[in-house]
Amino acid sequence: MPPTSHIKSQHGRTSFLVLLLLAVFLLALWWAWQAWQSTAGAPNDRFWAAMALALFTGGLIQINLVGPWREYLTQTPASRLALPVRLYPDGTPRDLVWPMFSLAVAFGPPLLPLLMLIITAETEWFVELRLIWIGLALLSLFVTGVGIYMGGRALYGRLAGGQTIVEVETATAQAGQTLQGFIWHQSGWIPSERIEVALVGRKTLTRRGRPTRTETTDLYREVIVPAVVLDPAAGPWQKHFSLTIPEDVPSSAPYTANPMIIWGLDVQVNLKDAPDLTLTFPFTVHGIEPDDEEDQELDEIEADFGENDPTR
Repeated sequence: MPPTSHIKSQHGRTSFLVLLLLAVFLLALWWAWQAWQSTAGAPNDRFWAAMALALFTGGLIQINLVGPWREYLTQTPASRLALPVRLYPDGTPRDLVWPMFSLAVAFGPPLLPLLMLIITAETEWFVELRLIWIGLALLSLFVTGVGIYMGGRALYGRLAGGQTIVEVETATAQAGQTLQGFIWHQSGWIPSERIEVALVGRKTLTRRGRPTRTETTDLYREVIVPAVVLDPAAGPWQKHFSLTIPEDVPSSAPYTANPMIIWGLDVQVNLKDAPDLTLTFPFTVHGIEPDDEEDQELDEIEADFGENDPTR
């Protein structure tokens, strides 16, 4: 656990930021009220600018309050069910459901006041900054759309696929090593019909040129837990399993490498009358270093060909 002093300082910074945003929020509401009064209830550009600022700061306040409040209320799962190391889909334990929706709530409501500000701008400096208002409106629309899409995907995975926990005895393995694993699956709102677990080594290569291409290939795939028929009425399903990393395999390469090599466990869940879910739980494998000289030569040839292409 982090030191108590660190937690207190973090909460202190959050409280100060919330108080500062609250002051701006109240000031923006007062500005909007003054603009409303001065025009006898006919909204003008000052009113819409103040409302956009108030809604945006209000959204930032809920972002800074919802996170700590959820941490306080949410029951975190047990740190250890059967084995000491828990793996996370895509390598991160972060849950994007509510943070993405919270981001959409912060950027979505100011869109309407910004549009009205663009339409009704009459004050000289409001007119001169019209391009900025248009840019802010487009940014609001983009962030809101991304937040709803990402949050919706994560919410679908949470409600449809339920919860899947994968644990192993170590998160770093050597080529040829045998590992013990454990999987626990709780069906979601949409019943899970079958589940399958496979060990995969996946290579993603980006070939630069015109156009840039990304190729993903499976270097290795072995079914560790064959497809099992699930009965959601029977409660959570769980199983111990073992896996052996093949010998003479390339080492894991980080997400910034090219080619990128990811080793992990693919958990495929077949859902009733709904699209299937496939979650990848990565871990680190130390094997032979990937031989990518041939790929680099091909990249250089493609780049030279693109620069000297007579058809361009």
